[in-house]
Amino acid sequence: MRIVPINFCIAKMQPQYWFAIANKQKTIEIRDERVDADYFIFQRAEGYLLLGEAIITSEQVLNVGTTTLPDGAGTTMSELEHIYPHAIKNGVLVKPLYAYSIQPEALSDIAFDVLEKTI
Repeated sequence: MRIVPINFCIAKMQPQYWFAIANKQKTIEIRDERVDADYFIFQRAEGYLLLGEAIITSEQVLNVGTTTLPDGAGTTMSELEHIYPHAIKNGVLVKPLYAYSIQPEALSDIAFDVLEKTI
């Protein structure tokens, strides 16, 4: 048997976005840096409350000049501009962003272990 390491990215977010992921209304996670991970572990933006985990199924680069977000992003360019003001100006990308297709998964013991080591 071969053991394959699993990479996690701890991502902070507002609970309403996690609920949209859990209900499969939000299937794309947008980040301003490339994530070298197999899973996101989502924590509440304020504090350390664990919200959930999702597997990353694909990655897409959103290039400079983009004015729309992929279906499933669960947000608007205007809302993202408040989160990533260095990457979006007047509703247009001025720096690339990364769109990750995700699927929620049941919390694993690994998620709890990873978070325990980061707190």
